Amino acid sequence: MAIKGKRKPKPKPAPRAPRREPVAPPTPFLRRTWVQLTAGFLLGVFAMLIGVWVTNNLRADDEQAAAGADAAARRTAANEYRSAVRGTFGQVGVVEPGLTPTVFVEMDAAIDGLAEGEPPASAEATFRQAARDAAAARTELSSFDVTAAVADRGFDPVAVTAFTNSAATLTRALEGYRRAAQAGAVAVAVGGDEGRRLAELAVDLRDAARAELELGWTQYLQALRAGGIPELPAADGIVPEIPGAGG
Repeated sequence: MAIKGKRKPKPKPAPRAPRREPVAPPTPFLRRTWVQLTAGFLLGVFAMLIGVWVTNNLRADDEQAAAGADAAARRTAANEYRSAVRGTFGQVGVVEPGLTPTVFVEMDAAIDGLAEGEPPASAEATFRQAARDAAAARTELSSFDVTAAVADRGFDPVAVTAFTNSAATLTRALEGYRRAAQAGAVAVAVGGDEGRRLAELAVDLRDAARAELELGWTQYLQALRAGGIPELPAADGIVPEIPGAGG
């Protein structure tokens, strides 16, 4: 019996090397998604900040321009009012910046003389002329529409009140001087006890008109200050301020 020979084992093939998959190159830094998202966010924030800055600067420029226009308008209104007041009182007296004007000097002297029982010879003529002058001055000042002059000029309500109150008070002062002059003229004409009573009335009316003038002039100076053209009185160099007024 034949002995089968052992078959030679076939050699096993050598293992193949693992197949290499293609490796993608790394994404450039600036093309990475998270980088692009972050950059977009930062650019958006930067653009917003630039927009806010530009808007704020434009608004500030507009506000500054508006403030300048309002200040100019207030000065214009105050100058118009000052011209009207100084022109009116310049006809009946002497007007100096910052001081209550000295008005109706001859009438004042005539009233003082009348009160002492020694009126000057020309007292009646002086009184009648003063009454005419006061009436003309009152009409002229009343013809200036102070309310229209300060409307829409950037004044706050307190400043507007200073203008309107001063105009009304100064007008009343002129009316008071007119009535005092009339009373003085009649007192000289009638004489006697009635004349003395009218002389006392003339003094009272003159003193009340003088007080109105001083009050009205203080208000007038406050109005000018609110308008940006202050006139400092020589006495102390201070004009009472208006709360909340510009200028």
